[in-house]
Amino acid sequence: HSAGTQHGHRHRRRTMKASGLALIVEDHAEVSRWISGLLQQVFPDLELHTAADLKTARQLLATHPVYELALVDLALPDGSGIELIQEMSALQQALQIIVFWNVMGS
Repeated sequence: HSAGTQHGHRHRRRTMKASGLALIVEDHAEVSRWISGLLQQVFPDLELHTAADLKTARQLLATHPVYELALVDLALPDGSGIELIQEMSALQQALQIIVFWNVMGS
């Protein structure tokens, strides 16, 4: 075994993969498009799903239960993004979640 191989096995760091599924939950279409564009630039092979409310996000979760990344607005028209974060966290432990709150659009 080389020292580099042994070192790699001892210190595993969780990083975002360049491909997989991401969910954007944002009720403002312009903000959602902006975030989608940024993610596509950084991770061109990432498949993006978007939802403008909790109901749509839950429907997506029912058919695609494993997401690499979720970007969730806290202030949604039909409830709090915190509810969705709790539900997603219970379904999968490896999920990376970014929370934001668009105070300008409120």
